[in-house]
Formats: sequence, structure tokens, C-alpha cells
Amino acid sequence: LQIHLTEVIVLHIYSGRKRPGCMSELGPLLNGLGGLTIHVLPIDIMSENAAHDLLNPKMCALFLDAIFSGKIKGLIAGPPCETWSAVRERAIKGVDIGVLRSRKLPWGVSGLRPKKLDQLFVASELLLTALTLATALAAVGGAVCLEHPAEPFADHSCSIWRLPIVRRLLQIPCAHKERILQGPLGQRSPKPTDLLAIRLPHLQACFKAMSIPGRRPPPAPIFQDNGDFGTAPLKEYPPRMSAALLLSFWTSIKSPHDYHHEFSEAVRILSSRCDDIDNGTSCGATPRTPLELPHPDLRFLAVWPSDDLKIGPDFNAKVIADADKLNFTSSRYEAVKLLQKFLER
Repeated sequence: LQIHLTEVIVLHIYSGRKRPGCMSELGPLLNGLGGLTIHVLPIDIMSENAAHDLLNPKMCALFLDAIFSGKIKGLIAGPPCETWSAVRERAIKGVDIGVLRSRKLPWGVSGLRPKKLDQLFVASELLLTALTLATALAAVGGAVCLEHPAEPFADHSCSIWRLPIVRRLLQIPCAHKERILQGPLGQRSPKPTDLLAIRLPHLQACFKAMSIPGRRPPPAPIFQDNGDFGTAPLKEYPPRMSAALLLSFWTSIKSPHDYHHEFSEAVRILSSRCDDIDNGTSCGATPRTPLELPHPDLRFLAVWPSDDLKIGPDFNAKVIADADKLNFTSSRYEAVKLLQKFLER
């Protein structure tokens, strides 16, 4: 179940804004350590860049093609959770949030207004995109971490963890479900979170290595003073959570049992950077010089358009033109067929 490569491209969808401690900022700190370099490609739907539009079937097809051709070896995905939140089940006077899903009707309850239906449709499409890419990677031997709020205790509550397709993915021999608390990782509330991990056998150990012992923040309020969800500020991963996820992909390639010194060094580097962010300082570990990518097609993915990269319009036009040649529907169907064959082994 180990991946044996020296250069790995990991796609991080719904990555949020570029910020200190995000995965794309932490990734270069480990470049070359233990003979391994991980290139994190952040993609977020809120970007105005067309290459980030995960609602565009052609762009999703381009990512699927990169997975099937072996360019992308890993995926981290945290699909939007506001339509799945159990907070919607609580009646709050003067606040119109409303239940959008139920366990019996996970894709939408009846009687919703057009605005709510639009919100539901977008959230469902983004989740299905994440599951499609995860399915493709599971079938071709890649590593996956899908993150979402922890499965609720109430039987009637809706959760992605109760969807048949997610339960099917968890049946893969190299898949498991992990529950973590983001509080010890620097989050401002405990925030119980479930992770679907595929080919990440040391995930728990990585989170333990990056946690702050004894840190137990209080629960977040349901709503903020301005009426927004109190959990809205918790959508961004704290730096230590990003570091733990990055470390888990690193250890899926370089096992800490075989590379104890390199694992300890990786923890030290990432912890030092997280400490600097917590303390509000800019000093700390210096990014290593990125290794030269061996193939032009790999280089193409490594400089995928992002908010923090200066890419000319001609490059973006080429990306869109390449996407036009692909068909997302057939690619999704191919991914499902591969998963079925994989489960039948």
C-alpha cells in the first residue's frame, strides 16, 4: 500500500485563501527531505481564476485525466459543509437557517425556496466532484484524505458519512475513518472532525506529533454577533492541522519506522514554523530549494494557475483549451468502473 516516488503532486481542493500555515506554504519546507518532494496544488472555488472552477465539468475532467495519467498522486478535500451542518436542526428565533437535508433525503428536502435550492445544488456538486476525484485516486493507487464535520450522534441527522458512496469507499482495504479534534491543533474550538483516509496508514501518528498537549479550547457559539454561523471562522485549517495532513502524505511514502531521523526532522521543521505563526513572528524554517521536476507534463501541473502565481493569459487560455478536449461524464464513469473492479479484488 506504499507509494514509491521521489516527487509527488497532491491536489488540495477547497483549500481556502493563501495564508501563513496553509499546505502550499508549508510544503516547500520539506522539499528534498529524505529524498522526497511534495508539490501541493491549491484549488478553491472562490478564486476568480477559471482554472479553480470545480463546477466546470471540463476543468474537473482535466484533473481526472491528470490522475489517470499518473501526474497527481494525492488528494486533500474539505467540501463545503454549511448545507450539511447539524446546527440547522436547531430552531433559533429570528434566524432563518432551515434544514436543507435529512437522513432520508440527503440530497435535499422538499419545499425549499429557489435561493436555498441553488445553495443545495452547488454544495452537492462540489461534494460529488471531491468524491469522483477520490474514487479515481483510490482506483489507480493514490492517497486521499477527505475531511468533513464529525458524524452526528442523532439518528435522524444528515451527514456525508452516512451516504452509501462514502460507506462504499470506506470498504476499500486500504481505507479507514479517523476522528480528530482540531482544538489541540490550534483551532479556537474543539471542532470534532472525521477524515476518510486512503493509503495514509500513519495519519493518527502525524496528528499526534503536531498536537499541543493539554490544549482544550471551549466550544464555539452557534452564531456570531452579526448573525453568521459561529462555525464560519473554523472553516480554515489551523497551521498544525495543515502540517499534520502534509506529514501524513510524507509518511505514506517515507514510513517513520524506516526513516525515523527524517520523520523527526520533518516534525521539527513543521512545528517550528507553526510556533512562529502562533507567536506572530516571520522567522523560522527557511524553505528548501525546490527540486527540478523531471517531466514537462509534471512541470505543467506544478505551475497550475493560482492566486499567488503570476501566470499570463496565454497560459490560462491553453488550460481551458486542453480542458475542452476532455469529457467529464465519461471520465467520471471510468472512475466508477475502476472502483468497482478495485472492490472486487
